[in-house]
Amino acid sequence: MTQGTLLWIIGFTALLTTPAAMLAYALAQRLWPWLRRQLPLRHLRGRGWRKVRAVEEEQEPLHE
Repeated sequence: MTQGTLLWIIGFTALLTTPAAMLAYALAQRLWPWLRRQLPLRHLRGRGWRKVRAVEEEQEPLHE
């Protein structure tokens, strides 16, 4: 493989990688709000996914 061929391969890879990265970033920007709406924080709290450690540190244990 010559140096010229290697430079062509590097350039071609850069030309394909840059638009693919830009497309992936744009897609992520559009999907992120939709994903956050699918399972809002209030649902996570209702199913026991809240921060229990902060509550335990502030309160006395109920059962001793």
